[in-house]
Amino acid sequence: MQSNPTLGDIEGNVAALLHARKQALHLEPKLDLAVSSELVLCGYQPDDLLQEDSFLDACEAGIAALQRAIDADGRASLLLGAPRRAETKMLSTHSFSKTSPSRTLFNSAVLLAPHAPPLWHDKSLLPNYGVFDEKRYFSASNAACTSLLFKGLRLGIMICEDMWQPQVAESLAQSEAALFLVLNASPFERGKAVRRIGVARKHVANHGVPLLYVNQVGGQDELLFDGGSFALNGNEEPFRMPFFEEAVQIFRFHDGRLAPQLSPADKRRTSSPIPPCEELIWQGITTGIRDYAHKNDFCQIILGLSGGIDSALCALLACEAVGAARVHALFLPSPYTSAASGEDARLLATRLGITLKELAIEEAMRSVAHSFEEALGEACEERVAENIQARLRALFLMAYANRTDALLLATSNKSEVATGYTTLYGDMGGGYAPLKDLYKTEVYALARWCNKRRAMIPESILTKAPSAELRFDQRDEDALAPYEQLDALLRELIEGEGGDVACDAALRRRVSGLLRRSEHKRFQSPPGPKLGRRAFGRDRRYPITNRFCREKTEGEEKTSFDTTSFDTTSFDEARDR
Repeated sequence: MQSNPTLGDIEGNVAALLHARKQALHLEPKLDLAVSSELVLCGYQPDDLLQEDSFLDACEAGIAALQRAIDADGRASLLLGAPRRAETKMLSTHSFSKTSPSRTLFNSAVLLAPHAPPLWHDKSLLPNYGVFDEKRYFSASNAACTSLLFKGLRLGIMICEDMWQPQVAESLAQSEAALFLVLNASPFERGKAVRRIGVARKHVANHGVPLLYVNQVGGQDELLFDGGSFALNGNEEPFRMPFFEEAVQIFRFHDGRLAPQLSPADKRRTSSPIPPCEELIWQGITTGIRDYAHKNDFCQIILGLSGGIDSALCALLACEAVGAARVHALFLPSPYTSAASGEDARLLATRLGITLKELAIEEAMRSVAHSFEEALGEACEERVAENIQARLRALFLMAYANRTDALLLATSNKSEVATGYTTLYGDMGGGYAPLKDLYKTEVYALARWCNKRRAMIPESILTKAPSAELRFDQRDEDALAPYEQLDALLRELIEGEGGDVACDAALRRRVSGLLRRSEHKRFQSPPGPKLGRRAFGRDRRYPITNRFCREKTEGEEKTSFDTTSFDTTSFDEARDR
């Protein structure tokens, strides 16, 4: 059962699990076991909710409710992921609560069978890298990894990280496991679906044991869960479930093999193949927008349409996520906004079928500039005046969002967020940032892929030079570098990809400095979907106050940032510090 739980909604998740089990029983009335994913009872990642007694009490009440339902109909057992607390003696001076004793908490799988006590299996390997922080909350299994006997069949249960190292599978195989069951809340990133299969193949080949991999789907803040659950026998191609959608699939286990049970409508297909990267990114971002809005009770979405590529793609993604009727846009021109940008914004809104309201900000700009000069006795310098425009737009957008209880989407991409070429409390403002982990070149690539499916983004938006239009004749590349060169350098500096990118030494040093000096902005930026290996947020963590400089000019030995090495005030990307 490939489910999309809502974090913290224990009652709702219980109801969803029972509904999925009912669907499975409808497909196969003699079903023995329904299998769901890691921590599906409470959702993943619960973080510090795990330190609250009332949260753990609710999880235990949820297990009891599931057990009662299974006892009532006496039918299929259920294997699912849930936290398990075990009271212990005081282990340290620090406890989860001042009013409760210290406890050990496990990330566990629990087998619920009719009229039988729950059987628990605890996670052995706790990930503590990237977005994972499980050692903060959980203890590793304090028992040997042994298979669990179920109706005469030994089940080798692994929980997510347990599959990624060989020792757990080896122990389970030694305890005569006939089938590996892997419960996962494995976040999406590019290429990960292929890596999962590669790891699973090694276990199946090494131990001759078939494997069923069950993954969650859905969005949770910055994390996306892509599903793609699969069954694997020997060297055969896996049978795979769909990506980014809930699904129930029946498998028969007979003569040491897993075989999918297909309805007549499904017999034309044998598996759901891994889609192209652009399609997975598209599905991932739309899932992230949809779930962030739905799970946080937003019925409407608002964004600013500038006539540029970033806001155009965000609007298209939002329409795919929640439907055009729920998407609203504002066009907020300044004296520097070109007529072509207005035409492009209106054409896009018409094609998408979304409402577009226009509100010029020139009068507000004059008012703020006048007040500034009157109070301080000096006119706004160019950099300040540019940021006033971006922040006025955010003011109007937030006001509209407040009036309609809508979710405001921030439209900045990863290239801008990396270099600081975006205004804090301006175009960075919003509740969710769909493009936060897409470089500018990737934004263009995804937009062109979308247009191949259905031409919605005007070609003029795709071909014109990108510009913030905060002054006349402004172009992004004049302030930064050609995006192909900039993005290649950023991938090297952030993801460690591509080796040493060939570029001017001064550009490398400048971009490295901008990346470092923009950390304070990223700490205040809205969440956005993690798509790659090193997303900003909980994945890539750097201190704001940091004077270490890894980039050195030739012949110099430096370990700290030399503020005289370049003048950041001469670049628009540093306009807002």
